[in-house]
Amino acid sequence: MEDLKLEVIARIHTNSIEMMEARGYDVTPVIGQTHLTEKGIDGIIGSGMDVSLLSYTVTRDQKRCLLAYAWNLPEARRLAERDDCAECIVVCNLKQKSYDSRHSVVNDTAYELYHYEWLLVNPTSYYLVPQHRMLSELEKEQVLKRLSAQEHQLPRISPDDPIMRWYGVKPGTLIQIIRKSDVVGDNIYYRLCC
Repeated sequence: MEDLKLEVIARIHTNSIEMMEARGYDVTPVIGQTHLTEKGIDGIIGSGMDVSLLSYTVTRDQKRCLLAYAWNLPEARRLAERDDCAECIVVCNLKQKSYDSRHSVVNDTAYELYHYEWLLVNPTSYYLVPQHRMLSELEKEQVLKRLSAQEHQLPRISPDDPIMRWYGVKPGTLIQIIRKSDVVGDNIYYRLCC
């Protein structure tokens, strides 16, 4: 990440805040950093390009989550332990291909790894991407009952799907997908993340 341009870092930072907000975190403390310009980013990280200074902590349901910009996982772990976070999302330059290699739990802190290139784009901003909604366990049971179906009978969606990654969906979650149509109105589909 050392050779990234300030414009790219600004885009990654803005998208990371949007991702955390989409996941239900209170981003109010960092909302002023949304849409930072190159000059604003340079003012925060300075000439040393210490992107860890852009790291921030947000909360959801009394749980703290650190979004850490780090060169490596040990550095991110140090930041997460310092801030006493239950979750840590690490933006780094390590490419991890599978869901399992991107997720780990160390000392009761859940870690998710994201290569910085993945946050260059907000996948929900495309007009062709339908609305996705994660259902609660109660809603999941109601849908299964209404459809007279069991989990294994539902169509599946991979946790590696860009939208599933954006929302931080865990395997076993039922997703409601609402596709807009000019002809028939809204079409509702269900997918099981697994």
